[in-house]
Amino acid sequence: MAVTEQTITIGYADIKSKVKKHFSIIGKRLSDKQGNILFTGVTLSSTEEDILKQYVKDAAETFVGNFSPLIAGYTDNTDDVVFTYQRNRVSEGKANAFCSLFKSYVVDYVAYSVLSMTYADSARKYVDDMTNHVNSALKLIFQKDAPASGSKTMEDMTGEVILN
Repeated sequence: MAVTEQTITIGYADIKSKVKKHFSIIGKRLSDKQGNILFTGVTLSSTEEDILKQYVKDAAETFVGNFSPLIAGYTDNTDDVVFTYQRNRVSEGKANAFCSLFKSYVVDYVAYSVLSMTYADSARKYVDDMTNHVNSALKLIFQKDAPASGSKTMEDMTGEVILN
């Protein structure tokens, strides 16, 4: 059986955009008495950008580590993180769901890492989400389908059983 591989690319700009959307929702809920919305108009320094990129890489390494038996390649030397996995065990639909779970995991990991520095209560939600993403991905990838049924029965078996 030939090994089929699929490549997943996580772009830093895409993850950053999605995390900002999460923070926008959180910021509206955490506005102060004057109506100032948290995280509005925040710009990141180059150091902060580098830290966010490291969070993306950390998330990818953690997720990839959970699925190491299937990983065929991993690259993180650019703003993008790219890994290839063997997808022989899954159908096309499951493979696409696996990719989506990975991307959601990275977004949640980055959001958690940033929020946990100052808003630990808000960050807890992301821990549960990350756990759910990994558990769902494990079920998608490692779920074995039942073998095909045949017409033979126990009566058709030959051989012997020796009990000691």
